[in-house]
Amino acid sequence: MSMTNPLRFERGLLDIPTDSKERHQEIVDCFGRFLFWLRNWSLDASRQFVDSEESRNALATIRRRPYEGVAAMTPEQRDAALLLAKESLDGFLERFLWFMGDEGTDAKFGRNLAYRFRIEMELVDVETGEIRDQETINRGGDFFGSYWGRWLNRYGADSTKESSSMPGDGTQ
Repeated sequence: MSMTNPLRFERGLLDIPTDSKERHQEIVDCFGRFLFWLRNWSLDASRQFVDSEESRNALATIRRRPYEGVAAMTPEQRDAALLLAKESLDGFLERFLWFMGDEGTDAKFGRNLAYRFRIEMELVDVETGEIRDQETINRGGDFFGSYWGRWLNRYGADSTKESSSMPGDGTQ
């Protein structure tokens, strides 16, 4: 897998439900699949860098050192280190989603302001670059942080399940 071969969704624009609530859930789920595709890709890459000296040698020295340390461990220790890396990544992603779901004013920015973030998903015509559809995915549905558990159950169990591009080009 590489950035030249990103995750593809089989469904096209005409396949997305027209009911606004269902449509929102479908697009939010696409974000979840994408997020877990990146997560699983990262975990697979870490495993490859630990298991393959050739892969490690392709890295700059400063990036290679942590993988060399884990590669020198026993198989049981390697598994424990990679499990810790997975848990750390999952903890970060879960907290990130919770903060992205904040719609309140408790995250202060100076005395009289607060900050929050908006995540937009755009569907863009590949030939013209025209935005064909757009949805704010961290507003208007369930609390955004609550999606973590659903996505973990759907896409998190097998780190190779979502780590390759999906068949179909999804154009319409």
